[in-house]
Amino acid sequence: THTHTHQLPTMPNGGKTCPLQVTAYDRSYDLRFSASLKGSGEDVFVRVTRCLGLLDHHLFDLAVVDGRVGPPTWVRSAKRVRDVALKAAVVASRCQLRLVLKLIPPDISKQTLTEFGQHLLFVQIRKAVLDGNLPCTTDQALKLASLACQAKFGDYDVKVARGSILAREVMLPPQIVAKFNLSQHEWEEKMTSVWQEYQGMDAYDAEQAYLKVAQTLPTYGMWFYEVQDKTSARTALGVCSSGFRVCSTDNRSQARHVVQWIEIKTMHCAEKKLILKLIPNQPEAEHVFHFPDADTCRSAYETAYAFSQLQLAHSTDTLERQQIKMITRHEAEKRMSRKRTLHAQQERAERLFRENERLQAALQRYKGKNSIMRQDLTRAVEAVDILSDKLEIAEIEVGALLEEAKDSDTMVHHLTLDKAKNEAEVAVLKFESEQANKRMSFFKDLAEAPLQVPFSDPLAICSSSVIDDVNVVKPRDMEELKAIGFDEASGATVNHLEQQLAQEQMNFRRRSSDMQVHLDALRLEAQNFSMTNALLAIKERQEEEEEQPQQVKAAATTTA
Repeated sequence: THTHTHQLPTMPNGGKTCPLQVTAYDRSYDLRFSASLKGSGEDVFVRVTRCLGLLDHHLFDLAVVDGRVGPPTWVRSAKRVRDVALKAAVVASRCQLRLVLKLIPPDISKQTLTEFGQHLLFVQIRKAVLDGNLPCTTDQALKLASLACQAKFGDYDVKVARGSILAREVMLPPQIVAKFNLSQHEWEEKMTSVWQEYQGMDAYDAEQAYLKVAQTLPTYGMWFYEVQDKTSARTALGVCSSGFRVCSTDNRSQARHVVQWIEIKTMHCAEKKLILKLIPNQPEAEHVFHFPDADTCRSAYETAYAFSQLQLAHSTDTLERQQIKMITRHEAEKRMSRKRTLHAQQERAERLFRENERLQAALQRYKGKNSIMRQDLTRAVEAVDILSDKLEIAEIEVGALLEEAKDSDTMVHHLTLDKAKNEAEVAVLKFESEQANKRMSFFKDLAEAPLQVPFSDPLAICSSSVIDDVNVVKPRDMEELKAIGFDEASGATVNHLEQQLAQEQMNFRRRSSDMQVHLDALRLEAQNFSMTNALLAIKERQEEEEEQPQQVKAAATTTA
């Protein structure tokens, strides 16, 4: 609520003027003007209500702010503003007045009040609760504080409640807080737990609910005066819409005696006494109450008279009351229209919120899928890079293997040539071995038997042609040998030839053994080469089998 300050022109009564300032309990308005000291309190009241546009002004009055405890002094009944100026407190050279709902209705649902009038009553009752003038229980105090928060701040919000509302606003009566040893945070938790129950309630309904809770309090709607009865005992006299309530000063919640308006025949005040004459058939004929001063007695009488007149006015439907009803009905229609609009906006906001949540959830799901796909794509790219590297390495290895294959082919060719050469050498060696064997057998036969075949050159016997043609060698006679010059001394030559032949056989066996080792080595190299070719064929087949799923995956990656 914002404070609105209005500077009104001076009242045109002439003469000396008195600067006045009219404020509300919540400082929602601030009226400043000057009134003539000769003007009446009714003129000041009418001027204020017209400026504020207050239609149900018959329930209100201007109270003098004098700093006293108890019922205020009313301005409306003052005959002169001078009397008001003498009693009011002066702030910044202005007399302080306050617009107060004087005739508090007992049931807010049955009383016709405008929105502005209901708000002024709400502020006034709330001030009475917080000041302790309207006692209540702890549960009622928490409920009233929660409704006040709903009316002022709207629906409960953590951001609004953050920073301790109780530290910034007075929401609970001090006597209630002093009863329990609770911290400010614990009180705030209790209050906010009740506050959340009024979710969706607007300010007007929250204020009305506040007043409905407040009207269940025992001292609601009463103005209490300190008086003395006939026995000079100090009592508290309460004036309300139903009549008078006589209570003890210590406990105003329970009345010792109640006097209703229908039981009162006449009522008047004389100096400091208020006299109530009752109708016949009552236990007492009259009640007399003594006030501390005449002004207080006059104020109590005016309050009681206003309440009695209000009871009589309820039976008649005046033009003013009809106008207030029409305006309140129009305000109710406007509130219902605002509620419907607000309800439609809330439903639309809820739909949008749900749609936003659905879209957010879908977006999160798509983000999750996109993240998974990105991870898969990253892994696929990494796999493609790895496979590319492997392919390059395989190509290098294939090149190296091809080079090795070429070298192997060359080696195989050389080995084949070496094999043919060795086979030729083996054939030659076999032939030489056969020739050597033939020579050995010849010389053995020659040594054992005399030669029967004449020949002139003993060396020709070793030739291949002679050995091939001789099938049977027979020893010759010694005479024939001697005739060709072969004597006994030539036996040494034969022995020498036998030794040479044995040496050649040993050499041949050694060369045959070396050739056999070389042939075994060539066979081993040929087997190794065959195994290398087989391994190359197997590896090429495996690479072809691995390339097929990689090509399919590459095609799928390209499509994605």
